[in-house]
Amino acid sequence: MERYVDLDDGKIFVSTYGIEENFPLVLLHGNSEDSSYFIHQIEYFSDKYFVIAIDSRAHGKSSYTEGEKLTIDKLADDVINTLAVMEVEKANFLGFSDGGNVAISVALKKPELVNRLVLNGANLNPSGVKLGVNLKIYLTYAHYSFMSLFKREYKRKKAVWKLMINEPNFTYEQMQSITAKTLVIVGEDDMIKYSHSKKMSEGKNVTLTVMEGNHFIAVENPLEFNKEVEEFFEEKASK
Repeated sequence: MERYVDLDDGKIFVSTYGIEENFPLVLLHGNSEDSSYFIHQIEYFSDKYFVIAIDSRAHGKSSYTEGEKLTIDKLADDVINTLAVMEVEKANFLGFSDGGNVAISVALKKPELVNRLVLNGANLNPSGVKLGVNLKIYLTYAHYSFMSLFKREYKRKKAVWKLMINEPNFTYEQMQSITAKTLVIVGEDDMIKYSHSKKMSEGKNVTLTVMEGNHFIAVENPLEFNKEVEEFFEEKASK
């Protein structure tokens, strides 16, 4: 089922799959993508969970008001408010890349909403991204900034890519304060530094898993990725 959720300052596009009575699983995609990134996860998890796939503001079919400032916290507020409209009180979360960063913000802002948290290729700050990738981000942002002077469609792209220039800005202490049991999952050749991911996983409620592949393991190795996530979700809380 597809729907728009009307918020005070925009419309958020949501796709749902599976039986509504099942426990919710919220999917949050990465920068410059939309919820279709999770096609393999939607197919896999919709038999067991009520899957809620959200297009972030300024992404996919969700709205964007020209000139509005995008922040990770703003996108997290959108998620929280969208789920409130949908009357979702608690859910598992799977966030990829910037979607993982949004999920961190959700867990900090409204911890009672998060049952279990999977952070795939997330980072706490821009320094967690490898230098070569950061350079490409800056060059792309500069290109979009220049093109936005001539074509309106590039204004949205500029705002979206600026997220990766300036954000996120979480501390390790904030990461460790998350109460939900958390899985940090990355590829061996991820664009996120291994040292950064390892540091993120130092909290008592956090586990680190490294899989063969790069940043996009959910797409390139979905079977193994889905099994890792499923086992984590179904693991007994006492473990």
